[in-house]
Amino acid sequence: MRLLVGYLIEIPELLEQRPLPGREGYGDSILAFGGEYRHLEISPSMRWEEILAACPRGWKPDVYLHNSIEYNPVPEGIAEAGCFTAATVGDWNLGGQALAAAGGAFDALLADRPGREMLARQGFETVLPTRIWAQDPGRHRILPGIERDIDVLMLANMNHAIQWERAPWLARVARLATRYRVRIDGGLYGDAYTEIMNRAKIVFNRSIRGELNMRAFEAPACGALHFYEDTNPEVREVFTDRVDCVLYNDSNLEDVLDHYLDPANARELEAIAEAGQRTAARHSYACSFAETVTTLEAAWHRWEEADRPLRAFASLPPTERRVRAATQWLRACNHLHFPRMASLLAECADQPAGEPPGKPSGEPSGEPAGSPLAAALQATVEGEWAVHLSDPAARRTRLTGAITLAQRAARRDPDNLINAANLGLLCLAAGRDAEGGAQLRSLTARLKSGPAAPEQLAGVLFPRGFTRSDVALEAAWTTHLPGSPEWARAMQSVLIARMQGLLAERAYAAGDYPASHDAARASVAEQPDQSELWLALARASRALGRADEALAAYAETARLSPFRVEARQEAARLAMDLGRPVSALALIEEWLAILAGTPFYRASLPRFEALREEARALQAALARPTAPITRLLALPDWSQPADWQEPLRQFASAYGPADPVLLMLRADPAQGVNAAEKLMELQQFLIGTMEIAPNAMPNVTLINARLTADEQWKLLHACDAVIGCAPLPAPWATLAAESRKPFYHPEEIGRLGALVPAA
Repeated sequence: MRLLVGYLIEIPELLEQRPLPGREGYGDSILAFGGEYRHLEISPSMRWEEILAACPRGWKPDVYLHNSIEYNPVPEGIAEAGCFTAATVGDWNLGGQALAAAGGAFDALLADRPGREMLARQGFETVLPTRIWAQDPGRHRILPGIERDIDVLMLANMNHAIQWERAPWLARVARLATRYRVRIDGGLYGDAYTEIMNRAKIVFNRSIRGELNMRAFEAPACGALHFYEDTNPEVREVFTDRVDCVLYNDSNLEDVLDHYLDPANARELEAIAEAGQRTAARHSYACSFAETVTTLEAAWHRWEEADRPLRAFASLPPTERRVRAATQWLRACNHLHFPRMASLLAECADQPAGEPPGKPSGEPSGEPAGSPLAAALQATVEGEWAVHLSDPAARRTRLTGAITLAQRAARRDPDNLINAANLGLLCLAAGRDAEGGAQLRSLTARLKSGPAAPEQLAGVLFPRGFTRSDVALEAAWTTHLPGSPEWARAMQSVLIARMQGLLAERAYAAGDYPASHDAARASVAEQPDQSELWLALARASRALGRADEALAAYAETARLSPFRVEARQEAARLAMDLGRPVSALALIEEWLAILAGTPFYRASLPRFEALREEARALQAALARPTAPITRLLALPDWSQPADWQEPLRQFASAYGPADPVLLMLRADPAQGVNAAEKLMELQQFLIGTMEIAPNAMPNVTLINARLTADEQWKLLHACDAVIGCAPLPAPWATLAAESRKPFYHPEEIGRLGALVPAA
């Protein structure tokens, strides 16, 4: 069989064009491109016929295999290929939209067991089995002379937005560092990866999709005992519990770790690890790919016998085909090959290719039904292109063109909600904040007004990223049938949460904490498992002085994402600001316990050690007995003398130095108030005007601490009542209302009664 392969992982047999294990007598002719393969000189932007032209003279493939449709650009024209075509689907949790766009261009799709189940739910008819991951014997091997000095190891992708379900498990394992030598780390590759695997007695593992991931083979190949979740639907196809691996669950993880790390059971651990190494040896990438080649060969023969049925993609209208091709390229390539994506769309969106669009060029020609979506997608492409440019002027020009395209698409199809979102997001990226904010508020109102139709959600959201929201959006494409009412509801929920989250961030930055709080609350109601939304709610609640609500939101943030260092630090600081050092210490010690097993976050250690010392000092200070005192806060306008003199006059007339009452006058340095000068004016007023003896001065202090806008609540928290000659200005009025602190006119100071404790 003549097989052409794109973007395959490096396999020595293919690099050197040797037969694959088990297929020595089959006479396979396999050519590969992409990565380290140099059998063909091509670029990813080449069309299918150009790839064929790059093949050796007289050589044409019987089968083309495209690896990772979610990451690698599908050659344009593949739907018309004269050979059997197939594509592997690996990280489908991150590539649902790319799969939906281009999966129908192939005769078959290949995936592991959970992937095949997903593809069947999505309506793909020809789905073949393959083993996506394996191990490389040249790299993943037992190294001589290395001591296994790590009890439990996990080398992980530490992007917890993607691996959000695994993060609490990692924190759970990290806490065992008080009993065992635990290391959870990331960013190690090549020889360093192999070496540290050889230092591990046990490698903890947990899949993201219920698949057998690469670590499932690499860890035992390096001689470690491999721990995997017992709910994994694929693991028992290769491994056997307590024979060549150990399967754990939520109720027994610590118990099985204790068992195998007990020195009395060291031989049992070694025996299972040795069996695991033998099992992994049978699953090299070369062996797994040989099985895939056999599967493809059989499918190719069936395809030939069925008289080469028409591919679904080939029957689509030309505009839809271009839009789908560009969508797959955009989702798979991310920021690569923008000119080719733009040219795919320019033909049906009536926009010159290769140059940044500056102004509308009249109504688009071509197929009217497809053109608005093509223009909307071209706006996304131009926006993605722009944000990856280093030259500010070129970036601004292309963003302006992207906005123009999105506006034109909005005129042609005003009901498209994805394009409406992109228009606002592009404006924000271009620095047109007022315009972008207004667009997002308008869109949010539309999204919340009722169910969206599936056709309103066509398009690609800008910008492409790997945030928790992006992962949730991709999940909508694989959990539900695209275009179904369930898919539309899931998409709409993700959009509402993302727009509300952005509005919460913008309102917070503008100091509009009530609006930020409302938007954040709405966002977590839509997507309660996104920790960044809870963090936004925590910050808005804190800025409003809603301390307990803030602490609860911080706790939910940490539960969902245990490694959000900033959330833990802010929560501990808030507890100390509230005078709760015991709570602060509990939060700090919890993170330090996790940190002991997670050197990836060691940079945060000095901050939390300093916080711990502060909390201990506060605890000691609060333990010392002090007399009760009533604190009255005045927020005078220092440019108006009466605004500070009247509260001071009434206070000095009612209370003396022996009374347990303190008047606190806010002297904000951010407002240009010089505390030293004001202190002199206060003394002159009390002694000169009111004729109070220096030894009879009342308890008055200036509060001149520098506080950011979101820290002003601390003043309200520290007082028992607010004093003022006029109604409080808007920010302070809001904080006072949130804190439920009473407001008194200066004339009422002497009649506060029960508010003032007995001397």
